[in-house]
Amino acid sequence: MLLPRARRRRALAIEPMTCPPDAFRRGTALVSLGPGEQHTVRWGITPWGG
Repeated sequence: MLLPRARRRRALAIEPMTCPPDAFRRGTALVSLGPGEQHTVRWGITPWGG
């Protein structure tokens, strides 16, 4: 069912992920930091189309 135009969403939320899905349970690609340590991650969005 399509919502009426006035009720359609006009925004998109994007949440960056620094590890694959289910990483906490599997322990895959987790980064553990000790006191005073830092970890920097960069990500961005590139538009496509016209």
